Amino acid sequence: MTTSGANGPYQFLSGENTPKWRGMFTDAIHRVAREVQPSLLVDQEAVRFVEELLFKILGILCAMRPRTVQDVEDYVTKTFDPQVAKWANKEAREVVDSYVASKQRKSSHGQYKPLNMPVDKVHTPLCKDVLGYRMMEPTVTCYMLGIVEYMGADILKLAGNYIRNSRQAAVISSEAVNVAMNADKVLLDFFDQDGQPIRIEEKWTDRAHMSYDELVKDVLADEAQYTRDLALILKVFQKFIEECCDAVAKDDKAQLIEDIFSNVQLVEDMATQLLGSIEDTLEMFGESGDSEEDKVPLLGACFEDPALECEFGVYETYTQSYQLAQESLQSFLRRPEVVQYIKTHANNVCTNFKEALYYVLPKLLLEPILHCFQYFDVTEYFCKSSPDTSDRTCFSEAHTSLIGLKGTMDKLCRDILPKPGSSNDQIMGYRRRGPRSTLEQLNDLQKSIDPWDDTDIAAMCSEILHEGDLNVYRGKGFGKQPTERHIFVLDSLLICCKSNASRKVEFRLKEKFHVRRMELNDLEDCEEYRNAFEVSDSLKRQSLVLVAKSENEKREWMALLTGLTTKGTFDRLLDATIRDEQRRVPLRLPTPVQYKFSEEDVVGVNIMFEEDCLSSTGVPLVKGGTLHKLVERLTYHKFADPGFVRVFLTTYRSFCDPPRFLNLLIERFRIPNPPNTEEEDEQFLLGGKSRPWMRRFRTEYVQPVQLRVMNVLRHWVEHHSYDFVETMEAELRDFLSELHNKQRMRKWSESIERLLDRRGQTHQQPHVFDVEPQALEYHLARDLSEFNIYTLHPVEVARQLTLLESEMYRAVRPSELVGSKWTGNDKETDSPNVLRFIRHSTNITSWVNSTIVETECLEERRVAAQRFIDIMATLMELNNFNGMIEILSALNSSAVHRLEQTFLELPRRLEQAKAQANELADNHMKKYKERLKAINPPCVPFMGGYLTAILFIEQGMKDMIANSECINFSKRRKVAEVTGEIQQHPGPTVQPHP
Repeated sequence: MTTSGANGPYQFLSGENTPKWRGMFTDAIHRVAREVQPSLLVDQEAVRFVEELLFKILGILCAMRPRTVQDVEDYVTKTFDPQVAKWANKEAREVVDSYVASKQRKSSHGQYKPLNMPVDKVHTPLCKDVLGYRMMEPTVTCYMLGIVEYMGADILKLAGNYIRNSRQAAVISSEAVNVAMNADKVLLDFFDQDGQPIRIEEKWTDRAHMSYDELVKDVLADEAQYTRDLALILKVFQKFIEECCDAVAKDDKAQLIEDIFSNVQLVEDMATQLLGSIEDTLEMFGESGDSEEDKVPLLGACFEDPALECEFGVYETYTQSYQLAQESLQSFLRRPEVVQYIKTHANNVCTNFKEALYYVLPKLLLEPILHCFQYFDVTEYFCKSSPDTSDRTCFSEAHTSLIGLKGTMDKLCRDILPKPGSSNDQIMGYRRRGPRSTLEQLNDLQKSIDPWDDTDIAAMCSEILHEGDLNVYRGKGFGKQPTERHIFVLDSLLICCKSNASRKVEFRLKEKFHVRRMELNDLEDCEEYRNAFEVSDSLKRQSLVLVAKSENEKREWMALLTGLTTKGTFDRLLDATIRDEQRRVPLRLPTPVQYKFSEEDVVGVNIMFEEDCLSSTGVPLVKGGTLHKLVERLTYHKFADPGFVRVFLTTYRSFCDPPRFLNLLIERFRIPNPPNTEEEDEQFLLGGKSRPWMRRFRTEYVQPVQLRVMNVLRHWVEHHSYDFVETMEAELRDFLSELHNKQRMRKWSESIERLLDRRGQTHQQPHVFDVEPQALEYHLARDLSEFNIYTLHPVEVARQLTLLESEMYRAVRPSELVGSKWTGNDKETDSPNVLRFIRHSTNITSWVNSTIVETECLEERRVAAQRFIDIMATLMELNNFNGMIEILSALNSSAVHRLEQTFLELPRRLEQAKAQANELADNHMKKYKERLKAINPPCVPFMGGYLTAILFIEQGMKDMIANSECINFSKRRKVAEVTGEIQQHPGPTVQPHP
């Protein structure tokens, strides 16, 4: 057997090794994706691709044949990118500590992040088959998997950011992973990929011409990136400047920070609140309603409430102090002691951090002003495109309320913002997303450059960011005359051209740099040149000195290029900083005595999960749990699980009555504050400082839990309003009225109250037909008194029977099916619609049976049998399978089936119809089930098949999991799957005649 190191890294996923290793990381990848990108799904191809990359990393780590954790750490430090090595080693050390604590049966108290990778499952084959060791400490495997998991999280984070920024569907695909990696210098260098960035054609539309759904997605992505940029200002740049002040200007620290950053913290709070409100609305409406109209997220209140409360005024305050902030920043950065501190410590943060301080930070500080102007346009666009009248009113109110602020901002920004269309306008904002360049524009650019013998520009790039003229020196430029170059900056390329005098082709290619390999160096002014900077490619040993015409022009170019080259690094730096803050200030919850829902999960005792099984949204499937744990998962603070909500609301009556469930939800909503320590109480009383953990508790626990309680209430009232008898409705209304004074909850409470007001109305939308109803088929009689099986047309009998059974089918509630209530002692009150359907089917079968059997004349009996077969054939054409089975059951009953002479000399058409119906019903209705899946709704399925399936589940599975106090939720999920199938086929299959 070839072990790692003998012939290069071990090939985990090649040849005979594939069955052993393939799929081992799949569940871990889903869990990691849920942690780093909770709002996105990951498709199977992407999971497979990421797993291949992770095994490649593991093979690289195993190739150096480590014996100890220190061996792995040293190797990572020497071979990985310095910043990635720093963060990866830190993560790996912490997961090892967590792993050791878990093996010693000690609680880590949330201090360290547990590892998602299956250490115990990987350790033995890794030790024996890959490394060829007889024995190795499991902590070495844990450390390597910690590195692997960190890199996997990094890949998925970048891919998710790409998906959001490009406004694509909320699914991470293998193409998205590939594009994100190709755009990231660190990952490309690590995996040594020779391929150029892959372009996925993106459709970009100006916001003024977007549909409402497109505008919602675009605004959400923009707000998410904007809040990250604000967090970058506060958590990275402000933090560094504070550390610098502590070292060289401690006395002036408070004033300096206020002068440079003004009220950016308040701006971030406001932006975070707005983003949270938008995300809350999307979550509330994402699974709401039966009609498409009900699922449209109405964002008007998200903008109206802060606009009416003048919360956007923080932007006016920020803009008033902007010029002072810029002057204070430049003055601070020019101080000799600050310059020396930056030279000494900037690279400890990340590569090119010094350039980012001088050039990127000023552009980041301008971003709140630019973003504020977007709100003025966005509210106007939403007002025009929203499909809901009340929503348009909300946007109109918001837009009107912001008119005064817009006038003030216009006056304040006359000397701040660039004139539209100027060269600086294209690169003014750091990482501002503009229109995606079309494929034609990129192809036209390539055609204008000669010679171009590389991969097509359109295959490598998505956007032309800027173009302009700069003077160029080769090398360091000493003693040489500069030449003018026309520079094109794209998202993946920097192209240097010379104007072509022949004019056959506009430009001649002189140099090009791939952004992922490009190194940027700020040059100090000297005798040879001023306002210069150097770009180089160490792989090609190529460098140019570019000289701008002025200091301001150099700042613009450096801001753009530094932003491009440091994008991935700053994303990682921000994520690492946020993780460090979360570890320093762990999420603190109320005690179980204060709040029953904060009880710690004890797998096997109060909650259980399905083994190696995740839901369609990538969350663990709950197998069972105590009632409080199930309600906690129903409104879980870490993620939403719409599937769990649907199953719970469909089946909860089998283990909890509605009044108790309502009380549990209200109790879940009313979350007490965690207790302070004595030391915190003393500090708070003496210093008046806020408790650092309180903000995290409110944003990461209280707000999501309360939102999801409201979401559950909304779904409950909307889809199961029959639960709300008079006393329950009064209790719910009292609770909702308490929330009217809470801005974040008022719109949701009012929405639920509107649903309660409409409670008597049907939830089912009338089926809309796009054709006129067919004429009635009277056959031999038109007088009601003469109607019978012989005088009515078979087609019309089938139509009327289908209309009747369709209404009965739609009237059945899921709550009538759970627990086999139609078989219980209280069946008349618990399952009235199911019993009505059952009795109807029994009556139809008995009617067909008796009509044939009681007809004494053979010829008349043959006519009756043929007439019923004709009706059955029409029912099959109308997709009324329940009616088909009703008649077929009568024809196959012993009383009718033995009448052989009756079925002799059947017309060929009817004989084929009877055979087809029998084929659908034979072999446990296999053919019927296949046909049911293949046809498009509406239809009337055979209700008896569903009732039998539910009965088998109810009788075959216990209500409680053996040897525990956990409710068997797997049983309820299986029942809900059946009821879900029933609800997939609404609407009549024929149009009723008016």
